[in-house]
Amino acid sequence: MSVVESVILNIDDDESGRELLSRYLGKAGFKVIEAATGEEGLRLASEVKPELILLDIRLPDLDGFEVCRRLRESPVTAFTPILQLSASYRDEAARLQSLEVGADAYLTKPVERQRLLTTVNSLLRLRKAEEQVRNTAAEWTTALNALNDGVALLDREGKTVRANETYKSLALAHQLDCDSLFRNLQNTRKRQTREQSDGDTVLLLHLDPVLNSEGTLTGAVCTVSDITDRKRFEERLQHAQKLESIGVLAGGIAHDFNNLLTGILGNASLLLDELPPGSSSFEMAEEIVKASESAADLTRQMLAYAGKGRFVMQLVNLSKQIEGHRAFLSRLIPHMVQLELNLSDQLPALEADATQLQQIVMNLVINAAESYGEHGKGQVVVTTQPETIPPGDSEIQPGDYVMLSVRDFGSGMAPEVRARIFDPFFTTKFAGRGLGLSAVHGILRAHHGFLKLETAPGQGTAFRLYLPAAAQAVSPVETPVQKELARSGALVLVIDNEATVRTFADAALTRLGFQVLLAENGQTGLEIVSREKERLAGVVLDLAMPVMDGEEALERIREIAPKLPVLVSTGFNMSSEYERLSQKGATGFLPKPFTVLQLSQALRHI
Repeated sequence: MSVVESVILNIDDDESGRELLSRYLGKAGFKVIEAATGEEGLRLASEVKPELILLDIRLPDLDGFEVCRRLRESPVTAFTPILQLSASYRDEAARLQSLEVGADAYLTKPVERQRLLTTVNSLLRLRKAEEQVRNTAAEWTTALNALNDGVALLDREGKTVRANETYKSLALAHQLDCDSLFRNLQNTRKRQTREQSDGDTVLLLHLDPVLNSEGTLTGAVCTVSDITDRKRFEERLQHAQKLESIGVLAGGIAHDFNNLLTGILGNASLLLDELPPGSSSFEMAEEIVKASESAADLTRQMLAYAGKGRFVMQLVNLSKQIEGHRAFLSRLIPHMVQLELNLSDQLPALEADATQLQQIVMNLVINAAESYGEHGKGQVVVTTQPETIPPGDSEIQPGDYVMLSVRDFGSGMAPEVRARIFDPFFTTKFAGRGLGLSAVHGILRAHHGFLKLETAPGQGTAFRLYLPAAAQAVSPVETPVQKELARSGALVLVIDNEATVRTFADAALTRLGFQVLLAENGQTGLEIVSREKERLAGVVLDLAMPVMDGEEALERIREIAPKLPVLVSTGFNMSSEYERLSQKGATGFLPKPFTVLQLSQALRHI
């Protein structure tokens, strides 16, 4: 059965023979276009694009073999079926020559009608099938070339048979190690995977077996992915997770250490009150207080690293703050190192803790000065400027920022040092606590800021910090001030799970003239509040306790005694806790560690 309205080009110089074949084809439902010469046939073939061509061999200008060759060379007719016919060339040699130059079939004249139609329909079916194959191949080629990953088909020897454009580009730029993967594949018949590093580029290679129905390996499919960005993201994520886990550990250690320091510092302050000034014992007690305060400073840095430092949020102009501390910063660095300040006078305000920002600047300036060595000369450049980060930055969220840059031109950092500079207690100095840069990172994280680091050995280092610009003024959180406690005989309940803290608080409050009740957890404290609520003048409440934590205990105390003053004491002194617990009824806050004087002042204001 013929394909209706299929166009056939009939090239023959014999008019009668040409018309006869055209009549056969026309009656069968084909549309026939005729040409009497080879050149005319070539022209019509290019213009009309027929589904099939009948081509006589003997023509007046070009023989049919030459016309067939040219048709096959043309991209328009390269895949068009060609049926050659001849009344003169009837031998096997002519038939073979016809097929060699590109004909699909060969018939001798005169040809019977049915034989002609059967051959034509057969060639058209083949043409349709070939078109489907070519279209499918083209679709697959288009799809594979659209992939960001490289894809290649390998033969049974591991040689590339075909590949998409991405694979070709990757193979051209990098030496893909597929040979060893293919050898392993031949032995295992299972997927082979390998990461390959080439300079700054990381590639992921997969090799999957291609097996026939009998399980014989006939080749393989190789896929290559550029995973450089993914690896960098994973490294940043792992680093962030490591910092977060270390931060949790540092925060926990700092909290427990503050409890111990409360006992040491508090009892030392009690001891000072009992010793005569100027005595050796008094001086030793003073040294204990100084050492305890130094230890307390260390715990504050640990809390800052953990992102749990106490922050007093206010509007800060960073340029003015740094300018105001110019002389102080200059004294922190060797006199051979020059401090240069490039401070913008168009800087938006920050909603930040001014003291913690100064800690950041101080640590970065000291770190930059130390890059020149003990006796080296150099320059530390501190720059502030407003910056707007557009969408699309891979490291910083879009928005308006205040950028702080601290730059040196010293020794720079090797990759292994750069990877660890924010680890707590990591230092390249002979001695040091190593908390400077880790504390910077913690403070920055608590202020929702971002950091970019540029460094290389021998090329200096630049820290670029991005702090979110303030949207509006900050309303300070006010702690309600109630009437002063009557010191003589007033009853105070201390709820703390640390025996050292309870012992010191008992002694301190007794010396201040209070009566004291002690509880080791929230549940026991609630029982005492329920029993003594009419007599109690105040409560000193720890937050982190077993059985019932301080926050739940605070809520329950407010249910039992809504107006009872509650002084919250904790090693975690976060501003967010301050605001939230104030809303739940806390009337004062006392950060650990504390002295007798600090305890007295805190109680006086609740």
